[in-house]
Order: sequence, then structure tokens, then C-alpha cells
Amino acid sequence: TPEFKASFRTPFQLVVPLAMIWCGWRWLMEIGPGLEGQNIDVEAPEFADASAEVARTMPAFLAEIDKHVDNAFVKFPMVTDEGVTEHIWAYVHHYAHGVFNVSLACTPYTQKGPVETRRDVPEAEVEDWQIMLPDGRIRGGFSIRAAFRYLDRTGVKMNRTLRKQRAQLMDEGSGLTSFE
Repeated sequence: TPEFKASFRTPFQLVVPLAMIWCGWRWLMEIGPGLEGQNIDVEAPEFADASAEVARTMPAFLAEIDKHVDNAFVKFPMVTDEGVTEHIWAYVHHYAHGVFNVSLACTPYTQKGPVETRRDVPEAEVEDWQIMLPDGRIRGGFSIRAAFRYLDRTGVKMNRTLRKQRAQLMDEGSGLTSFE
């Protein structure tokens, strides 16, 4: 019918699909790399502050380890078989006499050969700690917080992946020194 043919020529029918395609494309492209894909200067002053927080809050973390809290992790430097020092997160099994017994949470990028996944890490080598709560939030993670402060200071735009990672971190004032 003439009415049917005329109805397909409205500007609305052209604008709406184009707007949907444009919005969908922007949404898909905003995913972007997470924190691990960012170029971060670990010598930045934010990381010195993070080291001080790790040292200050370590007794509270050790108290939680003594209670056998699940999903506790420590970060420590590890030299790979390529001679590169990587900073690796590891799951904490237990702590005794100043030494954490851990399993690596990830494989080092520069490791070519097999890697011993279970190992002992002296407390003095620990660079960071975190406890992942059942709801996905993270207590601790001071080097992660420092990385986000660095990205903020350098003007990096937060994509959806980065915003999601940042949202996992508990507020710095809530429960970092006490886990009641």
C-alpha cells in the first residue's frame, strides 16, 4: 500500500539504527586492557607510599593468616630463568617463623622452562598482600592502589576493564588495619 511504502522513508528509521550502531561500537571499544596491560613506572612515588602501607598493615594480615583466612595472597620478586625479575602474586598456604609457604597464582611471563609453583617466601621479600573476599572485593592490594593513583596522576582514561578492577578494591579506610 502507499502508506506502507511511505512509512519506510522517515528520518527516524535512519537515525535510530545509526545511533544504536554508534553506541554499540563505543561500548565494545571501551573494554580495553586491564591494569596488567598498562605502562606503569614502578619507581613512581605512589609505590613508595604503598610499601610503607604494606609494612604498617602486615601485622593485621598475619593475624588473618593465623586464623586460616582463605584467598590470601602475597606479592614478591621472582627471578625467572631468563634473568628477569618479575613481581608475582602467590596464594598463601601458611606462615611460620617469618616465612610464607605459597603457590604461584600465575606463571611468570619470561619463564621459559618449568617453574616450581610451591615455594617458601621470607616475609622480608613480600612487597604486597591482599585478601580476596567471597564477594570479589579486595582488602590490601596496596601496589594495585598505587598503580591506579599513578594512572590517575598521569591522566590515563579509565576504560571499562580498569573501572571494574578498581571497583574490587575496598575503600582504603575500611578494614585495612582491622578485619573485624
